[in-house]
Amino acid sequence: ECLHFVGDPVRIGQIVSNVLSNAIKFTPDGGSVLVDCSRRADPLEISVNDSGPGLQAGEADRIFERGIRGAASKGVAGSGYGLAIAKEFVEAHGGSIEASPDALGGASFVVRLPGRVVSGSGSAARPCAQCSAHRTH
Repeated sequence: ECLHFVGDPVRIGQIVSNVLSNAIKFTPDGGSVLVDCSRRADPLEISVNDSGPGLQAGEADRIFERGIRGAASKGVAGSGYGLAIAKEFVEAHGGSIEASPDALGGASFVVRLPGRVVSGSGSAARPCAQCSAHRTH
């Protein structure tokens, strides 16, 4: 159900890469990173859950700001720009991204991108009014 989503492959790749890299970076050896892709009606939903140190109170929204890093990032390399860039690309596609504490004890990230089910190469995708490269979803 996730194979037929049409969008800017470079930007969507960067979204997934930034969120997944973040989860891997903060998950200790022996920990877990779970990735799921599903459709909720038309929107594509990608979730990344990790068993890292998680988010402290009030960090869930702030970690999407440029240059902001969570408390768990002390001593961990990074610039604080990866999640901010992911959010910009998600919003350029008309979607949303959110972070919250995860049941594994770490963090949970959910990316939702609007789209439509495309069955076969002959199906028309709708143009995206928000993407600067005039891509389709």
